[in-house]
Amino acid sequence: MLTLILACVLTALYAGLGAAPGLVSGSIADSLRQQVGGARKVEVRVESAPPLHMLAGHIDRLDIRMEDFKLEGVAIASASLETAPFQLKMLDTIWSGRPQLAAGADATGSVDIPEAGILAVLERPEIRSKLRGIPIQLPIFPGLPPIQRTVDVIPERVRITSDRLGIEGRLEVSGSAWPVAVSVHPQLVAPDRLSVSQLELSLAGRTFPVPSTLLQSLMPDATLDLRQLAASGPAPATPGLTPDWSLVGFAPGEGRLRLLARLRVAP
Repeated sequence: MLTLILACVLTALYAGLGAAPGLVSGSIADSLRQQVGGARKVEVRVESAPPLHMLAGHIDRLDIRMEDFKLEGVAIASASLETAPFQLKMLDTIWSGRPQLAAGADATGSVDIPEAGILAVLERPEIRSKLRGIPIQLPIFPGLPPIQRTVDVIPERVRITSDRLGIEGRLEVSGSAWPVAVSVHPQLVAPDRLSVSQLELSLAGRTFPVPSTLLQSLMPDATLDLRQLAASGPAPATPGLTPDWSLVGFAPGEGRLRLLARLRVAP
């Protein structure tokens, strides 16, 4: 998410550099509104000393604040991005028609994703495939071996609290469907890895913990590789930029999920 926003910002910055220095912020804000799916609020502040250095591609600081928009079909409640000083190769940028960095650009940012946005992520093919065909064993009679079946989890709603991420939907097995709710305790354990523990399942009005063996069948090391997930999602729309990131904060809250990250775009 943040790398896509940073790529959009750099593209918008290129579009704004053709304007007079006093109009750069407004030009970037207008370009960002065109690149994302609507936005209730976009605030941009560009700093360069002296201001005319912007026309040479030198930016001391770029500060972005956005609220209520969509990025790649995912609802975002709010996002912020602040860059360190960076330099564009103006001749190469003008010649190629896209941002060309003289050196790497660093930034810090945050994204608040509401429950509807998390649901949109879960509906992506790379996630949906992990929720289909989950092997289970169903006991039939005491003393007889259980039968093997596969189940599909169909997410319909997401609930986020201060320490748990919950998914409500349907559990489909052998042509039958039941309302089901699954919740987990997520925790950031590395800059690109999220651990999932305390898996609970609510079915037929009863809530009970799920055996760790089932959790291991979904994620062998009980962690989710966020970098692999990002790589399998939609590619950034800005060619020529190679963004990298590391999470420094992961905070579930009431009705939203906040991600804090450091980002770097290589030239």
